[in-house]
Amino acid sequence: MEGQWLGKIEGKLSGTLRVELEDRGDDFRGHAYLYYGAQHGLPGFQFGLSLPKAPPFTAKVETIYLYANGGIMTREDKLRAEQDIVQRFNEPMPATLDVSFNAEGEAQGYVGVAGHPRKRRGRSNWNRPQRPVSDRRPQ
Repeated sequence: MEGQWLGKIEGKLSGTLRVELEDRGDDFRGHAYLYYGAQHGLPGFQFGLSLPKAPPFTAKVETIYLYANGGIMTREDKLRAEQDIVQRFNEPMPATLDVSFNAEGEAQGYVGVAGHPRKRRGRSNWNRPQRPVSDRRPQ
């Protein structure tokens, strides 16, 4: 499980996800980049990954806010983005998220879920998964 995977997020909040992993000997390390569609007016997010070499491929990742066109947000812009998210969805984006990956066959595809806000009875829940993001690397 090494390389780059690109996928689309489908559902109420559409977007794209890019995952990059390298074999670092004892584990796989890399980053995931999540960008929601521009029409949603949400920031992008970066997550540092460190995954074990044997299943289950799970990790807890820190949420890093990105500008919609790329680049890490300044502290002031991150605070504004956090306030906007709370106003829109009644709760903040978690500082950390749990993620999981599944290696399938020789192509070793990526299958995971991205957290997203979902209004429910006046509340949202970032940890409710969006539809699974799935893509396979060509052999």
